[in-house]
Amino acid sequence: PYQSCTPVLIAGSRDTDVRTAAYDLEHLCKGKRVLDLGCNTGFLTLAAASYGQSALGLEHVQALVDIGSRVTAFLGVSNCDLQCGDAETFTRDTPFDVVIAAAIHGWMTMPLPDLGRHFASLTSAGGAVLFESQGQRSTTVVEEGFQDKVAAVAAAGFQVERQGLLCDDAVNKRAFVILRKDA
Repeated sequence: PYQSCTPVLIAGSRDTDVRTAAYDLEHLCKGKRVLDLGCNTGFLTLAAASYGQSALGLEHVQALVDIGSRVTAFLGVSNCDLQCGDAETFTRDTPFDVVIAAAIHGWMTMPLPDLGRHFASLTSAGGAVLFESQGQRSTTVVEEGFQDKVAAVAAAGFQVERQGLLCDDAVNKRAFVILRKDA
């Protein structure tokens, strides 16, 4: 699997526990409504749900949603919902406090300024977006131009709150930022 899930002993190429610590999901998601765009099997969504009020994972591959939903049910987690859908067209009347966009921008077709506006429409005032770079198959090099991509997304009404690096899969060094939406 792409993501690991320690509670059910699933190893994955990306270590969810390492990611949870690096992103400081406990602090970021505590008591919040979380949206995870492109959630894959939703194991990171489950981690966010363990701290948050609720978590919704959105993934365009139904088979991955099915796996994550079975694990969610097996664990008895009631505040996590995984759904099949398109991250580019997803809308919600009530915005989320935290939007996770981990390594998805490379798979999306919308230009980065539009992506920033889309994130802004999904994020409550004062809320946060966790935005992560794509992998480059290098443990020393992060996605070229990622800071420019961050700036393009942030121009939609966000400020960079925190930045970090991680290499949770021993293959890809990734950069991530926490963007805080203007109040």
